[in-house]
Amino acid sequence: MKQIKAVDPRLLLFCMLLALPLFYVIDQPLVSRAIRFSVLLLASLLVVSTSMRHQLVQNWRGLPKLARYTVMGMTAMMVLSTVRTADTVEVRLFGLTPEYLGLLTWASFLAVAIGLTDIAQKAVRSKITLLVMLVCMLGSLYINQFYIRYGFRVSGLLLQATSMGMFACLAYAIGLKSILVQRRLLWKSMSGALACVAAATVVLTQSRVSYFVLAVLSAGAIVVAWRRSKIVVGIALVALLAVSVLPRLETDYFDRFGASSVNRGVSYRLSLYKTSGLDIVKHNSVVGNGANSLPPAINNQNEVPEDIKKSLQTGELFMSTHSLYFDVAYYFGLVSSVSLLVLTIIAAHRYVRSRGYFMLALFGILIANALCNTPSLELTLPYFMVLFAAFWPTKLADRHASKAT
Repeated sequence: MKQIKAVDPRLLLFCMLLALPLFYVIDQPLVSRAIRFSVLLLASLLVVSTSMRHQLVQNWRGLPKLARYTVMGMTAMMVLSTVRTADTVEVRLFGLTPEYLGLLTWASFLAVAIGLTDIAQKAVRSKITLLVMLVCMLGSLYINQFYIRYGFRVSGLLLQATSMGMFACLAYAIGLKSILVQRRLLWKSMSGALACVAAATVVLTQSRVSYFVLAVLSAGAIVVAWRRSKIVVGIALVALLAVSVLPRLETDYFDRFGASSVNRGVSYRLSLYKTSGLDIVKHNSVVGNGANSLPPAINNQNEVPEDIKKSLQTGELFMSTHSLYFDVAYYFGLVSSVSLLVLTIIAAHRYVRSRGYFMLALFGILIANALCNTPSLELTLPYFMVLFAAFWPTKLADRHASKAT
């Protein structure tokens, strides 16, 4: 009788967290985000208070000293910045609704990511992950049928178009990779379906940064798979043509890609970064304002350029600078932001050194999202998980080398 292998509960936990977008209540975005926040807190509680805690400690000890010291320094500044605020305890811990980016959230990101460091690379290649991403893509298109029909940007289960586009880029990369490694026709077919549906989802989000990322991924896939898989090359070529040609052919549907719209968008984003950067250097070089704070400079009509001032005059408030690194600097100080950048650079270097190009591609997508999009539970958590996963293969290699000597 064939034995059924037990599934690692931490693998299931990883996939559950990747499936945060599936915790969705129809027409209730605030409720959906609250549920996702609760799931993240529950996951972090499982990591630190159950048998998983032993692996968390082992993974922490296995990090390079520089990474450990950097994380400790960043965490200390997070706590200090939060304690110094005058907000209620609830706001300090949970953050503002509906972002939920309080101190507990950032602590959960770190705890979960470090606790799953040793299985993250295996988990992201698993069949469960493949299924989760496929369901997320199909579900997103299903709930946005009206948007697709009338040319509105698809926000899907991510509840925001750019986030949906970047999440779809992750699904696209996973789908292409799975086509190369899966042997059974069923799983290879599902991998191809995921890649196709994910590419279509990116197109429908009309997210400019997602288009750029999809084009880079497709070009890379064509180079890597040229002699290995005609299916991958075919899907990548179609995706590359789609993001290059469709906005030029269907200008009414893809109205965000006109030259004036693109130039205005780039200028607007650069104005946000310039205003925020100068304000951070002046006021948040060491300690931040806490994770509950709005970026002050870009919400001040007396300090912002004319294009941003027009947005503020309509009553709009900026909850984010549209960059993880600027937001971390506002929340917890420039020291914390630089620490996060140092960890990011080290992780990327380790992926390059170990030739982990698939993981490097995923990390590149998440870095692009961190640079150009607002932080979110659904994408910032994978960012930290892939970041810390970079320290696992080199650690294993070092251990095996030491045993051999």
